[in-house]
Formats: sequence, C-alpha cells, structure tokens
Amino acid sequence: MKRTTKRTLKSLAILGLIVALLMSSVTALAAGGSISKKQAKSIALKQAGVKSSAVKKWVKVKLDNWDDDGDQEWDVEFKTKKYLFEVEINAVTGAVEDFDKEEIKTKISKDKAKAAALEKAGIKSSAVKKWIKVKLDGDEWDVEFKTESAKYEVEVDAYSAAILSYETEEIVRQAISEDKAKAAALKKAGVKSSAVKQWLKVQLEGDEWDVEFQTAKYRFEVEVNAYTGKVKDFEKKALPKEPIAEDKAKAAALKKAGVKEADVEKWLKVQLDEDEWDIEFQTAKYKFEVEINAFNGKVKDFEKKKLSSGTAAISLDDAKAIALDHARGRAELGGKVKYTKAKLDRDDGRLVYEIEFRCDGIEFEYEIDANSGDILDWDMDRDD
Repeated sequence: MKRTTKRTLKSLAILGLIVALLMSSVTALAAGGSISKKQAKSIALKQAGVKSSAVKKWVKVKLDNWDDDGDQEWDVEFKTKKYLFEVEINAVTGAVEDFDKEEIKTKISKDKAKAAALEKAGIKSSAVKKWIKVKLDGDEWDVEFKTESAKYEVEVDAYSAAILSYETEEIVRQAISEDKAKAAALKKAGVKSSAVKQWLKVQLEGDEWDVEFQTAKYRFEVEVNAYTGKVKDFEKKALPKEPIAEDKAKAAALKKAGVKEADVEKWLKVQLDEDEWDIEFQTAKYKFEVEINAFNGKVKDFEKKKLSSGTAAISLDDAKAIALDHARGRAELGGKVKYTKAKLDRDDGRLVYEIEFRCDGIEFEYEIDANSGDILDWDMDRDD
C-alpha cells in the first residue's frame, strides 16, 4: 500500500513537472517566442543587406498568429530611398522564411509631363493658348491643351515620361469681321471712329488684319490677330505739316548764301524732294547748292563753289561751225541753216555755248565747251 502511494506520488510529480514545462513553453510562445521585435528588425536588415540608418520608414513590424506549421512569425516591412523590403521571420528560431525586394518608382512631376507632351506635339510652351487638363491618373498623366490651330490629347507614362497615346485635332477658326478689326485698332489708338479722316488700309493677310488709318494729326498702323482680335503690333506717327512754298525756300537759300535775288544769274534747280527743298543757283562768280527742310525752312546743307574765271577760248562762230560740221556728218544737209539759239552760258561753273538750228526739216541742239570746243551734248529731231 505504501509502495503504491509512493509510486503514485512520484508519477504525479513527474506529470506535474511535464505540465509545468509545457505551460512554460506555451507562455513563452504566447509572449513572442525567443525573438524580440528589435531582433526581428535586425534580422530583416541583415537579410536585406541594409544599414538601419538607410531606412526611410518602418512600414510594418508585427507578430502574426500561428502559421500552418504551428509557429508564429514576424512580418517586417521597411523602405529605403529606392526599395521596399518585405521579410517574414520565424518568431522562435529567427529563420527568414520569406524575403521580397521591390524597387520604388518615382513619378515624374506635372511640369515634366507637360514638357513631354509638348515635345511630342512639336509645340513651344509659348504657343499654348490653354492647358485644358493635366491630371495624374494612376500610372499615367493625362495631358490636354490647345493652340490657335489645334487641340492635343497626350497620355504620358507617370514614371518614364514615355508617350502612351497621342491625338491631335485641327481647330477650324472663323476670322473676325472687318468692323471688329477696325474697332480693335481704334480702341488701341484711343481714337473715336468719327475722328478718322481716312482709312488707308483694312486688309486680312493670313492670320492678321492689317489696319492703317489717319486722323488730322496722326497716322496709325495696327496689326490685329484675325481670330482673337488682340493687337499684335501698334505704331503711331505724327503727320508732317504742309511744306513751305517755293518762294520761302528760295529766300532761305539766298539768306544763307548772303546773296540778293537781283545778283542771281540763273536758278539751276528748285525742287521739292520729299521732306526737303533742293536749291541750286549761280551768280557771276559762284555756284550755290542748298538743302532746306521743307517744313521748318531750316538749312540742312550748304555748299559754295567758285566759278571758273576768264573768257571763252573759242568764238561763237567757231562753236556754230563745230556744231554744223558735226550735223552734216549725221545727215545730208543742203538747205539753208537757220539758227534759233546761239549764246554763251555757264553750266555747273563751266562756260558753254548753247547752239540750236534747223536745216532740211531737222532740228539740232548742241552744247559745246567754250574753251576746248568739245561737244558735251547734242540731239537731232526730224519733222514728221
């Protein structure tokens, strides 16, 4: 009886010890096994070959429930600058049961998506009239914009900036009317239509209206966009005053030369050339060339030349003979010669004979150097 009791007690003691050990094991496993959170993170970093300082974010460090093998495991996820790591670790043994490494892709910015779309379209950003849509939709940027002549729809890969799809549609535009172009030009000039003295030009050329008009004091040149009505270019010029009269121009030239009109032997040139009077005249000893501002009468340029002195080396009769001899070499003359002009004159400071005569229905004109006897100019004209 006593032996049976001892055996029973011994068996119970051994059973109690086994139960205690099992309970201890269960308690330990329930508390996370032999691997702590810190140890799990360290094992995961070692498996990834990453230093803790390189971790940008610990996404997940969690002790999961029992797996199919009856073990618990640590699920560890963390990010570095370029990668996302996922590691499963046996919570009892510390063994890595699963490992995954995924590259983290960076999406391009909105500006880069727009730039890629513009490059595909061959369009400069300055040509874009409106950005209709620039939206990130999952892994792609949807970009829509329009210029004056077309609408564009482009899908851009959000990571590589590669073009996924591209569509363009021509915009058929209607040019604004002539009245609207004139109204835009007047508004820019700050002029009422009633003040316009003359519409010089209102013409549609390509994608713009060229508008030119003048008021009492000014001339306006305006380029208006034919589709938007916006002014592209603008110019305003003051109209010139009426030019001074010929008599005033001659008076200004004489005043500059210090010559009285009575001393002028010949007015060689008095001509209005755009914004100036060109005046040339000579006295007995000098030739004068004067440029006068046609609107204010001021002298712009002045030149005084001394004329050659002395008398003619050949006589008037000699000059007539030279002219007649030359004429007979040009036509068969047998009739009477009638002189209509034969005199000594100055031409640009040079002494010349001016000879004119008629013979056998032909009129001759000669200009002969009074010193050398050379024929400077001649002409003949037959009667019809």
